[in-house]
Amino acid sequence: MLDFNTNSHLDASRWTYPYEESLRIGAELKFPLTTCTGDPVSRRTVEMVWQHMLRCSWKPLIDKGTCALIGATQSQHEGRHTASCETGYCKIEFALAPVANLFDLEKSIASVRDVMRSFSEKNDARFLAVGIHPAGEPGSRLMSANSRASVWDRVLVSNKQVQPHNGHDVHLFTLNAGSHVHLNVPDSARIAVLNVLNAFVPAQLALTANSTVWQGELDPRLNCVNEMLWGWWLDDPRRYGVPDRPFENYESYVDYIADLPFLFAVRDEVPILINRKSSLRQFLKLPKCEGTKLDGSTVTIRPNSDDLYTHYRCCWHCNRLTRYHTVENRTNDQQLPGELVVIAALTLGLISALPEALEDISNFNWSDLPELRVEACLKDSERNNSRYLLRAMANRMVALADLGLRRRNRGEEVFLAPLHERLRDYTCPSHNVAHQFAAGGLSALVDFLTI
Repeated sequence: MLDFNTNSHLDASRWTYPYEESLRIGAELKFPLTTCTGDPVSRRTVEMVWQHMLRCSWKPLIDKGTCALIGATQSQHEGRHTASCETGYCKIEFALAPVANLFDLEKSIASVRDVMRSFSEKNDARFLAVGIHPAGEPGSRLMSANSRASVWDRVLVSNKQVQPHNGHDVHLFTLNAGSHVHLNVPDSARIAVLNVLNAFVPAQLALTANSTVWQGELDPRLNCVNEMLWGWWLDDPRRYGVPDRPFENYESYVDYIADLPFLFAVRDEVPILINRKSSLRQFLKLPKCEGTKLDGSTVTIRPNSDDLYTHYRCCWHCNRLTRYHTVENRTNDQQLPGELVVIAALTLGLISALPEALEDISNFNWSDLPELRVEACLKDSERNNSRYLLRAMANRMVALADLGLRRRNRGEEVFLAPLHERLRDYTCPSHNVAHQFAAGGLSALVDFLTI
């Protein structure tokens, strides 16, 4: 049983909800970039994407570690749009400037789609609204050239899935794509929001899974391959998924994160591998520490507050806090072409019904959530009561989100329509993808998923 009354700053009644003018919604939309047959495009094609965007009045984004052109950026009224490669060079991420409502987010997405469309019409390239590349084998050849991506196969090495001649298991993440949402909720409510979003992770996955066709085949067991990649790569379940408990306050969250092993530091945007293995808590107590740059040279560094932020980015939970005073929902696959706002709508709606959501999850058995998260990724639940629990949780989650958006009184509840449709038959986008693949193969699937 969860108890949210032990810490006064979790009292949601102290917060006036997100119809306040100060609320901003940010989105990180990731899309596989493929040929018309679903195969990963060449690196040259990605370079052509950036050049195309520069001709469309975007500005160059340069990686300070490699001095390479790695994307493009465009100033907006309240921030900037940024386009870049994620872990895989053929996985394009658009980080959109924060906006005040879902209709403005829809406009931002439309403007980016116009840029993508004009490029696709001139080149053999397709931006796909799906949670994983439908074809192509994961491997080091698909890794981005930016300095951030270059560190993972040095600090967390495993070969449980990817064969050594192709690289390491981290290279699974050259193929996946998600729909992430940032909301700048007040500090006094951030932990409460984090707990609510974590509690509903299984329900989110059950309704939004969209990664079942990959490496040219339909996965016979999974609707959501994307979410399972974390456990295939990482041995420490504390770093991903749903934490094994709710957080009582901000301090308990920081304590949880600080006890995890510290992997690397960043100085002048260059990764430095830490030679001494320790938790973040232990590392921050050191007066100085030896580390190794990726070129093999040894340096001495002093721990500083930026190391906490770097460490956060090595904790891949479904939801997390950020240094920008946002809560980030990282749970969901990218959605189908006409439904790209639905994850933002669900997230915004849930936090706009925070008092009711907190009351609901106070009855959850938190110890069941990690296993229920895995069950939500499966085509057929392995526990007899899982399907019932997931469906009941999903119904309540969407009802809360609808309540929250109606409370904002802006008509934004219209963006939840795809979730209401999925609830009727208890389906997710992976069902549509599987049907298209069975009917017409990869070429039909690419046509169906193209932005």
